[in-house]
Amino acid sequence: MAKKLIFERSVQVGGGEQVRLRLFRASSGLLVERALGQQDGRMLVQILLLLSEQDMPQLAEFQAADEHRSLLMVPYNEVLKNARAEFADSTWAREDS
Repeated sequence: MAKKLIFERSVQVGGGEQVRLRLFRASSGLLVERALGQQDGRMLVQILLLLSEQDMPQLAEFQAADEHRSLLMVPYNEVLKNARAEFADSTWAREDS
């Protein structure tokens, strides 16, 4: 299964930079992607793999380590809400088997 986009939000964080948060469903679990687009065109990407609902505390750690977490509070909350809903709906995991 190719990854499927569940959620995406971009926020301007100043200095010509933009942060994009995306949540994907993949065959192995959920992927949280944080991409920082810099003014000079460089893109810095971090990825967090959540294999099960037991991995959700890692998302809180991921957010806590984000230097722009205060500006991204709402998008991170949406990622959390959507990730919980995806893990609650276990049918997608069975579709990949």
